[in-house]
Amino acid sequence: MNPYICPTKTCPEGTVCPTADKTNPQMCQACEIFNCRKCQSYSRGKCQACRYGYYLESNTCKACKENCENCGSRGCFNCIPGYLVKDGQCVKCVQDCNICFGEWACKECNQGFFKDRFYNCQPCAPGCSECTSKWSCSRCLPDHNFINKVCQKCPENCINCEDNKCYECVDGYRAIKDVCLPCPESCKKCSSHQECQICKDGYLLDMKSNTCTLCKANCRACSSKDVCGLCKDHHDLVGGECVPSECNTNNLCGPTQFCDAKSTGSTCVNCMEGCDSCKTLEVCSRCSTGYLKQDDRCLKCAPNCQQCSVVDTCNQCLTGYRFTNDQQCVKDQCENKRGCSQGKSCKELDSGNICIQCPDLCKVCSDTDTCTECLKYARFTLDKKCVEDQCQQNISQFAGFYCKVQDNGNSWEQCPANCFTCDSKTVCTQCKDNAPPVDGACVIQNNQISNGSMIGIVVGIIAVVGIVIGGVVYAVQMKKKSNLVQKNSNVKPNKQNIQFQIDESVRILTKTE
Repeated sequence: MNPYICPTKTCPEGTVCPTADKTNPQMCQACEIFNCRKCQSYSRGKCQACRYGYYLESNTCKACKENCENCGSRGCFNCIPGYLVKDGQCVKCVQDCNICFGEWACKECNQGFFKDRFYNCQPCAPGCSECTSKWSCSRCLPDHNFINKVCQKCPENCINCEDNKCYECVDGYRAIKDVCLPCPESCKKCSSHQECQICKDGYLLDMKSNTCTLCKANCRACSSKDVCGLCKDHHDLVGGECVPSECNTNNLCGPTQFCDAKSTGSTCVNCMEGCDSCKTLEVCSRCSTGYLKQDDRCLKCAPNCQQCSVVDTCNQCLTGYRFTNDQQCVKDQCENKRGCSQGKSCKELDSGNICIQCPDLCKVCSDTDTCTECLKYARFTLDKKCVEDQCQQNISQFAGFYCKVQDNGNSWEQCPANCFTCDSKTVCTQCKDNAPPVDGACVIQNNQISNGSMIGIVVGIIAVVGIVIGGVVYAVQMKKKSNLVQKNSNVKPNKQNIQFQIDESVRILTKTE
């Protein structure tokens, strides 16, 4: 029985069974919604789940943003390696990191790097692809030997070796006695006996002699010496011959043109209507917006439709338009400030009301500048703006950073110098050298003082001692001078004493006479 007959068999992903009547089995039919993984039962035009890398919105499967593996209407859930989810988008991890906790902390480093204790990625030793530290390698690169716990490069032109013995050489060389020797000049790959196995471009392999024969001029690959099958760049194949392609050589053709090769040369020809890129007039490789690619041709979608899976069924309307109940695209209008989808606001215009986008990180708004409700991962500022919450308090910290709460959004800020974890810009809780913080700061230990710092400290102490001694000497000198002046002042004669002595002398003399 055909495996695509239902409902007796389950339809594969991307298809749906059009009936539930087991007495009237039918073929599984493809979902009409582009990139739809699961359609609604018995309905090709209603999608329930999209393929990985797409999300469902208004019965349309829309592609996730760049570097995102899985997403929803509010943003990305999982990013590709080397990126992490932040505010619904994918941002790059720290340098050389494959999987990270946050923008500053790596969980798994890229090949050739290891994670240090600060969650940064450091390079392994040269030639090492996996290591746990700078000089502890567990696996070498393919073109390196693992000798004495060190990765050493293989011999010249060797891409696979072991114990300094070569087992595989680069193109154009063969392994002989543990070294790589060149093949014949026109040979890309040869055996150890110089028998050619694959020729270089522009040569034909002779299976009998195992040698390479030159094709015609400007021929890249030929089926015989005189018949070319593929020409070199800027040449067109005409009747088994390679003729110059003037329009390709001079790059004259526009983005929606192709170079048409003719026997007399080449000319630029416009692609079919609705085609952005083509190689011939009949085969389009990329259609324009609003066109459906079908059997290498471009068919116009319904009016005002940006993307469709069939001509009459639109998957995504043009910007400024929305779906009606019958899946037609009409102008995205609203009445009485209602009718707009989440994240949009109704704006009054002379031509009628239309739904326009709310401010960033806003879920519901009254106009383009006033938000009334933020998205789940955002919060209001004092001026009623929605800002992202990069972090929250009381969660696991990243080494050397702390969560700073502020009006314009929480963010990771760097701790003080030499600090491993902290509560704020000035209060450290754990130092990098495992020493306990002193008054919330990490101080340099005595054994960490450099010679230059020690010399500076000694010179400073000597200078202070010199100043103190000089001050003492000066004070002693001033004291001596003060005592000398005081002594002289005690024997200084005054007028009253002299007068008294003279009077007494006269009195004595007079009495004696």
